Amino acid sequence: MNKKNKIFSVLSYIFTVLLLLIVFRIFVKKDDLNLLLNIDFYSFFVFIVFALISYTTSGLQYFCLKDQYGIKFEKKDLLLLPVAMNLWSFLVPIQGSAIFFMLFLKNKHKVKVNDSISITIFLYLVTLFFAGLLGLVFAIIYGKLFTVFSLISLILLLNPVFIFITYEIMLIIPDLKIKLLMRVFNFAKNIVANMSKMWLDYKNLVIILLLSIFRMIITAFWFLSIAQTLGYHNMTFLSLLLLALWMNVSLIIRFTPNNLGIIQIVSALLFSLINLSPEQGVMISFTASAVTMVVAFTLGVGANFYYFRCWHIKSIKEVS
Repeated sequence: MNKKNKIFSVLSYIFTVLLLLIVFRIFVKKDDLNLLLNIDFYSFFVFIVFALISYTTSGLQYFCLKDQYGIKFEKKDLLLLPVAMNLWSFLVPIQGSAIFFMLFLKNKHKVKVNDSISITIFLYLVTLFFAGLLGLVFAIIYGKLFTVFSLISLILLLNPVFIFITYEIMLIIPDLKIKLLMRVFNFAKNIVANMSKMWLDYKNLVIILLLSIFRMIITAFWFLSIAQTLGYHNMTFLSLLLLALWMNVSLIIRFTPNNLGIIQIVSALLFSLINLSPEQGVMISFTASAVTMVVAFTLGVGANFYYFRCWHIKSIKEVS
């Protein structure tokens, strides 16, 4: 990691601490923090099991795209890859998990950088699509169809259309005279073209969507168990499913370590939009973040040692 990236990382950690202090100051009372004492060892173990199932489901989504790029995933990659990526989202706040994924594909499978970026963005877009779909369903059920919430949901739902339109526009743009700009344009064009193909690969798309739905359902049950442990018995399953989706949507920002602080703000805003208590959203998401941190700095460390033993340090420096 170069000096500039190190400075950005340090600033990100400082910003995260300040952001969390502000979030807890605005939304959370001392009594809410005392609820964390209600979490016993058995409950925390259950939270970790839910997190591991979620990680494995994420690994299965990557597995579905293996044939398009000649990637030979091993069974252990289904869990080790997602947790290793999650550790990097703590260590390198700005797109650390995406950097690790590029390292994984480059060193182990000789996949081009633009192809690995295409896979990463595509899986984000699938999550956005499902978040938009469920958001509109929620808006219809709870009479929020003509609100900012439903508008955001519609934009998320239509993201595949934006990809196809962008690609068609790129096809008619003439060659640029400046070589550097042309290289950047062709790089972006290849990424958009890859994503268009993945959206049109209906067989894998359906499987990835089903896995995304399953992962969000598992996450919602995870949040429900957290809510019950904290004493929030007014939570509905649909609201927690929305929380799971919007937390994944917020991961696109990737500015703070594992999006700490950002996730809590998104949770508070979402619960405000659907007429639930913002502090409850903050507490549920914060507890979930604490669980992922424990997994990342235990199993994630082991996973990174496993992968790095056969990688070249030079290539790691080039990507990071």
